[in-house]
Amino acid sequence: MPTLIDLGSIGMRDYLMLLAVTFAVLMIVLIPYMMLASRARTMLKQPRALRALNRVAASILAGTAAFIATRAA
Repeated sequence: MPTLIDLGSIGMRDYLMLLAVTFAVLMIVLIPYMMLASRARTMLKQPRALRALNRVAASILAGTAAFIATRAA
């Protein structure tokens, strides 16, 4: 924050306002991530979904390996 606000010129009230705004922004951003993680955790308890995730991840890794191999050649 020192590049945006002169920390020597703000008082306790301004500092608390900055703290509250920072907290609010972080909660607005992080709460949807927490909700999505909760849904993903519930979904990935199912063997079928976990198998599909493993197959997608393996395909991505294989594709990346093929890309690197062809680029290096």
